[in-house]
Amino acid sequence: MTNLAEGFERTHATEKLQFWHVARASAGEVRSLLYVVQDNGLASNDRSQAVQQLANEVSALTKGLINSFRKRD
Repeated sequence: MTNLAEGFERTHATEKLQFWHVARASAGEVRSLLYVVQDNGLASNDRSQAVQQLANEVSALTKGLINSFRKRD
């Protein structure tokens, strides 16, 4: 969320995109860490899958933001 916010505050397109790409990569990190959570039994499978779905949605929304901004530019 903070990378998205920082991207919105940047004035140059390349900087905006850089921060938004980092935000999208962070969603991937969350998905990766969920495997650690599952492997170590730190959350139920239902809870892990729910968070996994949220991370997927955030990634897709961020990709849509990036694509929309590129078309506008």
